[in-house]
Amino acid sequence: MEGIVRGISEHPLVAIAVGFAILLLVYFLFKSLMKFVLILILVAVAVGGYFYIQNPKSKPADIKETLLKAKEGAGKAVEQGKETYRKGKDLVEKGDKVYEQGKELVEKGKVILDAGVEKGKETAGKILGGDKETDR
Repeated sequence: MEGIVRGISEHPLVAIAVGFAILLLVYFLFKSLMKFVLILILVAVAVGGYFYIQNPKSKPADIKETLLKAKEGAGKAVEQGKETYRKGKDLVEKGDKVYEQGKELVEKGKVILDAGVEKGKETAGKILGGDKETDR
């Protein structure tokens, strides 16, 4: 990084030439992009104008109907989203309860397992160590 800064400060004409070349490249890229966007806008206006010329009186009514349908659809989507959120929230709460119950069961299982291990150690000690009453 230091070398780049030093090179720019030592050769300002080269830095200006490189900057100009980059700006020129960006200009030509955006110029062709802008041409493409303008052509798309022209095509959209032409298609819209064609349909408007075909039946100019019904189009405003169709637009109003379309907007009303979109508004109703958006309202339904919001209601469905709220219902889905409520169901998800209930599901998460049930999941928390099940998790807590599972946690309690695991703790009980550990206690039972530990008791079984202790009982097994006692039994193994009696068998391996030999019980004096069973030796006679």
